[in-house]
Amino acid sequence: MAPNGSIGSDFMYIGNYSTETRTVGCQQLRLLVPDPLSSNLSVSKTRIVDTLAESSRRLNSSPARDVVRMYAIEGNLSTDSDRQLEGFATENGNFLATASYPFYQPDNIWIHEYIHTRQRFAPIAGAQWTTEGTATYLAARLSLEQGLTSPREYDAFLARTTLLSNSTSLNQVDDRSRYAYLWGAAALSTMEYELSASNTSVGDAVEFMNSQRTVSQTELDRWTDERTRDNYSLDSVVFAQQQPTPRYLLGPSWLSPQDRHLIPYLQKPLVRLASLAFSLLFLHSLVISYTPYSITGSISSLKD
Repeated sequence: MAPNGSIGSDFMYIGNYSTETRTVGCQQLRLLVPDPLSSNLSVSKTRIVDTLAESSRRLNSSPARDVVRMYAIEGNLSTDSDRQLEGFATENGNFLATASYPFYQPDNIWIHEYIHTRQRFAPIAGAQWTTEGTATYLAARLSLEQGLTSPREYDAFLARTTLLSNSTSLNQVDDRSRYAYLWGAAALSTMEYELSASNTSVGDAVEFMNSQRTVSQTELDRWTDERTRDNYSLDSVVFAQQQPTPRYLLGPSWLSPQDRHLIPYLQKPLVRLASLAFSLLFLHSLVISYTPYSITGSISSLKD
């Protein structure tokens, strides 16, 4: 336990805290948890840093910093009272994440903010959506690959694109818009599938953008065109004023986004238990209301 406090390049904490550290290649991951929040963590410090260490190994883009400092916090980080912000990353490669935010789900806040520390590009000219879009999509993929979420939950997460109206296009949104998060992730799920034809991935796209420093939508589209199937165009997705069609993992293909969003909730233990109880009550009511039919009585009535 470290006394007094911690002063970093971006954040300062006064008080007692505990830390957990991992080294992955040339990068050190350092988690700081204030003592008053230690009981708020949705999982252990060890689980958090081990997950981020594995995420680091799986990411194609090279680490941008030698040290990443991560701070557990509580409370809304947004200055907008109408918006909830669970995490925040700085240009120096440090970030804050809500301690109590659920860990086992596609939008893992710790992975999401860590991915921001691997982004070194500045999006311009219609590519602003890529900052949050890539962080949201890659966090979902890494959560899936590490068993933090199920394929059904991953599909349900992508289906959330239907929550937003067709009132804009991706090239027109700013980097903090909900469209950048949700539509961006949906668009990238299909782009990932198309890139697989050339054994390339969205992670490679991030590495390309990092190498450019500033990247426009035109440059990203040109890079994508060279590596995807002939009938695919990222530009047509980004400039369309409609929801991008996600690339789901599971069928059936005719299942609506609303149904995909609902299915994981139906698989929860409490919902299954309630469904079983309802079924038993229904069967019990059928048994109670059942009136046996007497063959002997019917024959006797015929003889009379």
